[in-house]
Amino acid sequence: MAVNPTRPKGPPLNALRAFEAAARHQSFVLAAQELGVSPGAVSQHIKTLEALTLPPDPGRSGVESVPVSFS
Repeated sequence: MAVNPTRPKGPPLNALRAFEAAARHQSFVLAAQELGVSPGAVSQHIKTLEALTLPPDPGRSGVESVPVSFS
C-alpha cells in the first residue's frame, strides 16, 4: 500500500506570473498589459503573495499613516 504524504500547497501560479512580469517591467500597468488583466488584478496577485510570504505587520492596516510633528 503506497503512502501519499500531503505536500505543502505553493503560491498560485498566476500570482507568480504577475510578480515576475511586474518585477521585469517595474510597472503594474505594463505587467497587466502583458498578462491581459487589469492593473488592479496584478496588485491583488502581489497582495496574495505578500500574505503568503511575509509575516503579518501589526502596523499595516491598508491605510498609510503619516508622522505628525507638533514642535
